[in-house]
Amino acid sequence: MQQYHDLDPFNHGTTTRTYEEMDSDEEKYLATILNKGWNIENAKILILSAGAEKNSNNYRVSSDSGDYLLKHSHINDPKIQRTINNSVNFLKENGIKTPTIIRTRDDASFLEYNSSLYCLYQFIEGEHFDGSQQELKNVATEVARLHKTLEEIPYRTEIMKFSDNPIMHDREPLEKIIKKVKEKEQKDEFDYFVLGLIDEIDERSYKINEAKIENLPFQIIHYDLHPHNVLFDTESKELLSLLDFDPLRYSQRARDVGFSMHRFARTCGEKTEKKNDIGVDVRERGRVYLKEYMSQNQLTDEEIESIPLLIQDEAMKRIITILKNHYLNNDPTWSFDLPKQIITLREGEMFTDI
Repeated sequence: MQQYHDLDPFNHGTTTRTYEEMDSDEEKYLATILNKGWNIENAKILILSAGAEKNSNNYRVSSDSGDYLLKHSHINDPKIQRTINNSVNFLKENGIKTPTIIRTRDDASFLEYNSSLYCLYQFIEGEHFDGSQQELKNVATEVARLHKTLEEIPYRTEIMKFSDNPIMHDREPLEKIIKKVKEKEQKDEFDYFVLGLIDEIDERSYKINEAKIENLPFQIIHYDLHPHNVLFDTESKELLSLLDFDPLRYSQRARDVGFSMHRFARTCGEKTEKKNDIGVDVRERGRVYLKEYMSQNQLTDEEIESIPLLIQDEAMKRIITILKNHYLNNDPTWSFDLPKQIITLREGEMFTDI
């Protein structure tokens, strides 16, 4: 039997959070925001290291009044931000481990300043996912509890209105892309790379579309559960908090399960910071994750069978977006990310027999 272990964890193989000094002008600007919004003065502000990410929008704030995490929100819509923050508070009130939002001096859950939104949270001293079996089980349990609570969230209608509510990738732009890349007269290295993959992408797209994943149970989901969106106690390995609820969506419950199972199962081995579970078959880690999840929240047989396709569907959506931008919108900004998404597309099949 083929073994799957020590997979490249992409940019989520680091466990330790690190912070860096920033430009003095930027620090002064953020100090103004902290004073205007929360009456915090003389704070030391460090930027959370982005690592392999494009950028970071999180800052550690140390002051006489306490330690905080300042986030420059990418939402930039007060109505949506209010709904997201209300959702985080609802989850916390119902026992889900989420960050504590610090109210502004005007008793709001965020500050609007210069057309940007800022949120402040109580700082949580911890580390990201380390790849161990203990943390794998703990996060699966908490995700299951999260899903059960999200079933009852009173902001479902609002979330459905402002989110794209993913059901399945759209084949229409893919067909235009296939035609364009095949008919392109002067091809470069990226074009030949895509041509070597396009038939595989097309075939997998058809397979996903034929599976009727739109008939699976739907609810509000987190939609971005990965190793850098969780914090653990470094000693006890207790899960301290789930992070970043901005992507809340109405979609298949099994989509969230599959995406999170895949990301946490594969983040282990030699290429990660902590090097836990070296040589362990990633599919076995997936089974551990599902077993712990289902001890708290049952999935249907149809959901379990659909998990490999939902993992592939998420990758397919990203692949189509990359190719659409590159070939139809003349925007190659994220074209470098295509190999990573192809890997994810192929890895989805690993869990067929889980």
